[in-house]
Amino acid sequence: MEIDGRAFWLRVDSELIASECSLRDMCKYIGISYFTVNTQRKNHAFPKIEQLLSMANFLHKTVEELVIGKDKNKIELSPRVMEIAYTA
Repeated sequence: MEIDGRAFWLRVDSELIASECSLRDMCKYIGISYFTVNTQRKNHAFPKIEQLLSMANFLHKTVEELVIGKDKNKIELSPRVMEIAYTA
């Protein structure tokens, strides 16, 4: 599985929009440098694990949800089960 830095930052942006916060607001709240995070974002680079944990906590997500996009509450069903569910 390839981990995509661009997709990570798109997920972060999406969560920030949903929470009506800016990247600068989040950085100030969790005590990390806005300049550093913004540079990471522009380069599609991942933050250090400590920063990732702080960001995930701030956004009420798991690190896994932010990094690879998995929703811990989402139930994965096979296409066949989904077909039966939608035709029933």
